[in-house]
Amino acid sequence: MKLWCQSCGAFGKDPIWSDYEKALKKRAREVARPDTVVELHGQEATIPGIDRYYASAVFCMEQSVRNAIRAEREGYDAFVMISNLDAGYYEIRELVDIPVVFMLESSIHFALTLAPKFALFTHNEGQLARLIRIASQYGLTEHMTPPGFLDLTYSVWPDLYGHPERYIDTVTQKAREVIANGAGVLIPSALPLGAWLVEQGITEIDGACILDGFGYIIKMAELMVDLKKLGVKRRKYGPPQKEMLEAIQKLYVR
Repeated sequence: MKLWCQSCGAFGKDPIWSDYEKALKKRAREVARPDTVVELHGQEATIPGIDRYYASAVFCMEQSVRNAIRAEREGYDAFVMISNLDAGYYEIRELVDIPVVFMLESSIHFALTLAPKFALFTHNEGQLARLIRIASQYGLTEHMTPPGFLDLTYSVWPDLYGHPERYIDTVTQKAREVIANGAGVLIPSALPLGAWLVEQGITEIDGACILDGFGYIIKMAELMVDLKKLGVKRRKYGPPQKEMLEAIQKLYVR
């Protein structure tokens, strides 16, 4: 089984993302089945303001749609969007037939199998506003307790991973404040924050589960591939006619 995991970060092109990418590769080896190949793919370059501006997210969406089409054409079994922005959610579901799994959508649904209430926890206020909007589109905000955020940008990732001792107390204290509002599950978003918490061995705080979003979404993708083999197939979102579908795909992948 081959999984194409798509990030909004510029893996292999910008050192800001290097430690995060290494953490994901390590986690993939720990959680994936022996016969599952997990391949990480990033953007062509770091997108300025990707963690706070809607305009920046458009570029991530476009490249992600293009790569989803590539993944299907190149024989991957599933496309996995590992950004909590769920970039290209509707577009990708329209354009490809392989199983597609989105990080925030899947994390929220899974969180509600563990506890009746969840909270979002992210690295800055701009990111949080977008996450809340996305969660509302899924109709699940009634299960959400007041979220929380730090005051960080993606530029801090190298220091966060290189010197975790500088951040553990601040992050865990803020997480405790969020959990105190009644969350049984904390969903760290964006994924670099969640992957960092996993690296620190922090899986629970004050009785609340700290969701390992990357570990979970790999297992979910494997399950979706298995279900497809059993004949369980998702419906496309407003699928265009075959001729139109092919014409649209050509605009993304020439």
